[in-house]
Amino acid sequence: MSGSIFVKQYHDRLEIDSPGGFPHGVTRENIVFRQAPRNRLIAEILSRCGLVERAGQGMDLIYELCVREAKALPDFLDTDEYLVRMRLAGNKVDEKLLHVFKKIGENISDSLSTEELLIINALYYGNKLYAELKRHLPRLLETGIIICNKKNSYALRKDLVNTQLISVRENLSDTEALDNVTANVTVSSNGVTVNGKTVTVNATQAKILSLISQHQGTTVDEMAEAIARNRRTVLRSIKALTEQGLIERKGSDKTGYWKVIVD
Repeated sequence: MSGSIFVKQYHDRLEIDSPGGFPHGVTRENIVFRQAPRNRLIAEILSRCGLVERAGQGMDLIYELCVREAKALPDFLDTDEYLVRMRLAGNKVDEKLLHVFKKIGENISDSLSTEELLIINALYYGNKLYAELKRHLPRLLETGIIICNKKNSYALRKDLVNTQLISVRENLSDTEALDNVTANVTVSSNGVTVNGKTVTVNATQAKILSLISQHQGTTVDEMAEAIARNRRTVLRSIKALTEQGLIERKGSDKTGYWKVIVD
């Protein structure tokens, strides 16, 4: 269909509107597997001129980067027969997923195909594996990245998802149980312990304590992104932790860092 393509950028997402529905045979479910260029001649010319790496590779790269950066997969929910709308989220969904790839190893991670990355992503979030993906299981099983359970179901190797970053399960309140984190900051159902001293903090403050204790030099913006909170909330929590004598600022505001106070 004739019309303009619109690229709209928001603070937390990117939306691309293209006139006309999906090409024949392409759906929201198979778009990453099915290639159907609207104009094969133009696609071939762009490929031969070196302006694209490979014809039909665009969606592969988009899905691959979303998984590697722990972001939500492309959203086509507003697409109909007159308009294709692709929405790309800007925020990371889960920092732990990045640690899964780190544990797999850079050499292996870099060699994973788009389909293999989608398998890891699906198993991490407990989603169903489409038939198109199951054909790409052998190498992941061979390398031990995933395992086959007795019930003939697949899962990521346990040590890959056993990360040390603090996490709060959905629907838990600030006072309920949290995961254990580092040696000098421990969070349990009994409260938060910093260097052997039990303190009272909420879940957001507990996450910040964990990040500071594990990653010296973590900035406010990095904390906000890691725990999915806005900058103002992080600053408020840092102020509260400072007033409780749990953390202190070392160095200047520009080049310094936050540190957990050791008694």
